[in-house]
Amino acid sequence: MRPMRAVIVDDHAMVAESLRRLLEGEHDIEVVALAVNVAGAIEAVRTCQPDVVVMDYGLPDGDGVAATVRIRAEWPRTKVLLLTGTSGSDVVAAALDAGCVGYVEKTNAAASLVAAVRSVHAGEAVLPQAKLSSLLARTDADPGGTLTKREHEILQQVERGVSNKAIASELTVSLNTVRTHVQSILKKLDAHSKLEAVSIGREQGLLRSV
Repeated sequence: MRPMRAVIVDDHAMVAESLRRLLEGEHDIEVVALAVNVAGAIEAVRTCQPDVVVMDYGLPDGDGVAATVRIRAEWPRTKVLLLTGTSGSDVVAAALDAGCVGYVEKTNAAASLVAAVRSVHAGEAVLPQAKLSSLLARTDADPGGTLTKREHEILQQVERGVSNKAIASELTVSLNTVRTHVQSILKKLDAHSKLEAVSIGREQGLLRSV
């Protein structure tokens, strides 16, 4: 069985090299490229077709969330794990909406990165329960908030009766990510169930009435 292929994106050469040594110390992980910016990340993914991208948030020509949107659009099978110096809810929510399947804080990377890479490669989300709770609390504070593009997409799938598991498979994101989005949709629409969310979505013109 071939090792999982990883690309590391970080604009600090010493950090990138340290992460490369950390991952390549494992028998089942091969680092196939390093990149220092969004353009380099796109080129590395295009050339190497990795299984996992470890994506720094702050980059010279953009951010990891914007890079993730481009990567997921062109290579949906590639999993993106955000590497960030901040665990702010806005950053994490944006990353999940872009298609990241989790995040690792830089201060904890040495202890958790290897396990996180293995988890996202296996189709699991890497998002601490405490952070999941804070994200849901954040949406609860704005019950009438506008649905994001990804939430609207998921609501359309829910309207068609597609299960969370099938949605995760179709969008190539983790089941936990879909559940997070569904909970956000329910809170923003002030709905108590998926069925009620669909009904409210139709009333508000978010979905085409049938």
